[in-house]
Amino acid sequence: MSVQWRGVRRIDLHERLLERARALGVELRFGERAVGLVPRGVATERGELLARFVVGADGLLSAVRFWGGFAGRAASRQRFGIRRHLAIAPVAERVEVVFGELAEAYLTPLGAAATGVALLWEGETRGFDDLLATRFPEWLRERLAGAPVLSRDRGAGPFRQRTRGVARGALALVGDAGGYVDALTGEGTAIAFQEALALARAMRTGDLAAYERASTRIRRAPERVTRLALFMARRPRLRRRVVEEFDDDPNLFARVLGVLACGRSFASIGIGSMARFVTRIVLSS
Repeated sequence: MSVQWRGVRRIDLHERLLERARALGVELRFGERAVGLVPRGVATERGELLARFVVGADGLLSAVRFWGGFAGRAASRQRFGIRRHLAIAPVAERVEVVFGELAEAYLTPLGAAATGVALLWEGETRGFDDLLATRFPEWLRERLAGAPVLSRDRGAGPFRQRTRGVARGALALVGDAGGYVDALTGEGTAIAFQEALALARAMRTGDLAAYERASTRIRRAPERVTRLALFMARRPRLRRRVVEEFDDDPNLFARVLGVLACGRSFASIGIGSMARFVTRIVLSS
């Protein structure tokens, strides 16, 4: 199984989505901030917007999640992320992952002369340069040293967001607004796109309960894989063995990526493959 991926800047993806929305006749209102929900729609700084359905697709720290009473209890352990784009040629065509002290660095090629660097970590909030200096190996700092910065640092977190469902009445949550585990497996956008399609089908029939069921199904397998990846990331010896096994069996790794980003079920990894994988990890520990 061959899985091909391409890294793009979020600003480019956002522009493509806007182009598509305009082509479909969507009315876009920038600079009009929503301030709450009302019985018939959404309250904004300029008045009420009436709507048959209200969709909260406002990200990790969703205001709509809070307004609608969907927010669950806070997690006891939290992780954060920060990213920076650098004018430095990628050293590989693939995404590099560098593990540090309760932290990971993700280096994504963005064409021939730029690299996106995302740092994820557990603990208190920190700045990009401080994290790079204290959590990661010296060779990574040396590689990135002096590279011109192409973007303003952008951070996110805390990652773990629990919710009490994703649909109630005429209100629905999509993507990160509907709950989040962690960014280390990178499936957030894929889940959002799948949920958007499921929500559109439910809205056509007027049955948002169907969307609730679809969202549960869409999220189940990726969230299981993400929790397993978090467990592995916190244990260096186990992490090393897992990476070695994936290197020996790239098809298994591709199937795991398929669960995260392509909407495939956990069973698509293969019971036999997973059993052999776990057996090798246990026997080598």
